[in-house]
This record gives sequence, structure tokens and C-alpha cells, in this order.
Amino acid sequence: MTKPSKTKYVLSVLATSALMVTAIETIRPQQVLAKAMEAEGMKMPAAFALASGDIDGVRKMAEEFVCGEKRIDLRNRIINAVDYIVDPVDNQVALLDEVRTKAMENDKVIQSACESYSALGDDFLSMMEKRHLVVTTALQVMDNVQPSIKAFYTSLSPEQVARLKDVAPPAIAKRL
Repeated sequence: MTKPSKTKYVLSVLATSALMVTAIETIRPQQVLAKAMEAEGMKMPAAFALASGDIDGVRKMAEEFVCGEKRIDLRNRIINAVDYIVDPVDNQVALLDEVRTKAMENDKVIQSACESYSALGDDFLSMMEKRHLVVTTALQVMDNVQPSIKAFYTSLSPEQVARLKDVAPPAIAKRL
């Protein structure tokens, strides 16, 4: 072996040993995976964070998603996908535009809630206030957008609904 390859080998043995010790100490393989991914500088997917019992990590990922640009990007992609799949007729275009408008109004509500959420602490009462804020914001957002979504959905023909069901995940398709 050349000198660089010997160094890599020794480092890999040390890293493997450290992981084995961690695994033996914790007896939680999900946490070992999380630590290994963290050591490699990789971001752990939310499912792994949840499986590892890292509730704070999951909460942080959810906060980043809801309060960040990813939520807006996902919302836009979903509405654009519905637009493409359904291929709305003239009156449906106006109804889908109303859904877009209401969704954008909700962005202001969510952003305001995010600012209030981040201002709260981590003590027990603050956590209860955070949960209350999340639930009331979710209800407010749903109450705002639901009538426009319902109006758009009821305007769809059976063929358009069938196209949506064909591409929707099974859990969602059965509710359409």
C-alpha cells in the first residue's frame, strides 16, 4: 500500500471502530446512522430523524420547510401540476387562479406565524403556545383556501377528476 492509501485505510478503520462503539453504547441503530450521516456532513432525511427519535431534528426540519421557500416552491409545483393535468376550461381557469390567489394570501399569514413562532422560547409554556399557534394558523389557512378549492373541484368534469386520480398517490386518490 502507498502512504495515502494506508492513511485512508487507518482512518476508515478508526471511523468504523467509532461507529461500532457508538452502536454498542446506544443500541439504537437509527441514531448511529444519524451520527454517521452527520459526521459525513450529510443532512439526514426527516424519516431517519424521526426513526432515530430526534424529535427536535424533525421539528427543526418542519420549521425550515414551512417557514422557508421550499413550501412556496412545492405549492407552486402542485398548483401548476393540477393545471397541467386537468387542462381547465375558461371558467375553471378563473377558479384555479382564485386558488392561487388564496394560497398567496396564506403565505402572509404563515410568514407572520413563523415570526411569532421563532420569537417563542423552548420552555414548556412556550411550547404549548407554539402548538396553539400552529393549530390556529393551520385552521385559518384552511378556512381561507378551502372554499376556492371546493369551487374549483366541483367544476371539474368526471374525466378531469379521473385524470387527477390517475396521478395522485393511492391514499389521496381514494378521497378524490
